[in-house]
Amino acid sequence: MKKEKVERFPVPETPVERFMGIVYSMVEPFGIDKIPDVMHYVELLGQAVDRHLFETSQKMLTQHRKTNEDRRRFIAIFNQRYLQATDMEYDRPITPVEGKMITQTTKTIEAKGFTIDEFLQWVFEVFLEESPKFNPATIHLVCSRFVIDKFLYENRDKIKQKQEAELQKKDALDVVARARTALRSLRDMGKIQDQEKIVSLLKQLAAGGIMLEELRKEVERVEAIIRQEQAQMGDKEHGNNKTGQSGHPGNVGAHPQNH
Repeated sequence: MKKEKVERFPVPETPVERFMGIVYSMVEPFGIDKIPDVMHYVELLGQAVDRHLFETSQKMLTQHRKTNEDRRRFIAIFNQRYLQATDMEYDRPITPVEGKMITQTTKTIEAKGFTIDEFLQWVFEVFLEESPKFNPATIHLVCSRFVIDKFLYENRDKIKQKQEAELQKKDALDVVARARTALRSLRDMGKIQDQEKIVSLLKQLAAGGIMLEELRKEVERVEAIIRQEQAQMGDKEHGNNKTGQSGHPGNVGAHPQNH
């Protein structure tokens, strides 16, 4: 006697999938499928969950791809530096543990504003020159917390400079974004002269002809004008609404009757 083949459904892997599975399982028992308006929103919820799962999987795939690319780049640069320093090829296989160490090293170094090339250049041209007892280097040594911490300590001034440069960059982007927002408002208000001045300053800033502070002052000036104009327009609209609500067209020209 043949056993019937039982169809097995995959068990949902994430809490979001399990949640949606529970929702779908309650549709028929509670008669939700007989209520089109409600069922419509259940379907919309399902679409939103599907979209979230797809975007999450794409993000994880992109991150996984980047991790592999970072590892390959690290190993390639390390091998090249090793060959230049020792006249030998690095023939040790990379272990899974070392692969994870490479990923963590890359994240730590890049978070401080450095590239892997800068880090490995320091390792071979500074650290190993000053500490020859660590020659020949290994992936495990280079990715150790001791070497990473020493690199960050000896480059602490550069880290501070990079952080300040990053703050300045963010500040500049913020001012430029405010200038572009002001341009749209000036165009809507028909203030051509102010608009042309902002455009000119943006071009000069891009060409290195002016300092950021000059653009910032002009942006603050036009932002004050825009706020004033918007406040006046708001007061005018409020006044018109008040007049419209208080007026009674049916009583215009009416005179009291004498009895």
